[in-house]
Amino acid sequence: NTLEQKVDFTTTENAELENQLQTTEQELLATENILAVLRSDSYNTIFLPGNKDVAPDASVKIFYNNQESIAYIDATGLPTPPKGKVYQVWSLIMRSLTPSSMGLLEKLSAVQPNLYKFEKFPIAEGFGITLEPKGGSETPTLSQLYVLGTVSKS
Repeated sequence: NTLEQKVDFTTTENAELENQLQTTEQELLATENILAVLRSDSYNTIFLPGNKDVAPDASVKIFYNNQESIAYIDATGLPTPPKGKVYQVWSLIMRSLTPSSMGLLEKLSAVQPNLYKFEKFPIAEGFGITLEPKGGSETPTLSQLYVLGTVSKS
């Protein structure tokens, strides 16, 4: 009887380990696919340093494909937003400073922890990320501009 219980326990444990292995393999494949995209020649890396008045230690990397209007945002350099707040990403046209919201850094746009994907936004000459009330804002709250950077012309 005890031996049967041990066999049942081991069988259950093995099934759980098999499920964990399958999940880990799927996550690894997804990560490898994202890395292949980001390493391709069609993506430029843009560094957004922290705003010295708001978040001097913050930083973000954007992997930007201008032809397809796709951006992956590595937000590991942003502090966790306070409760009731969310980061909002803006594509910028620098002449006459025209911001267009790309979306929020939230679960819907996440492809990995702290890695977000945005598509179909206006061509950008720069990017900025602001801290906004939950749900986002129509226009950026410039007093809460955390990071800002421009797209190189090369």
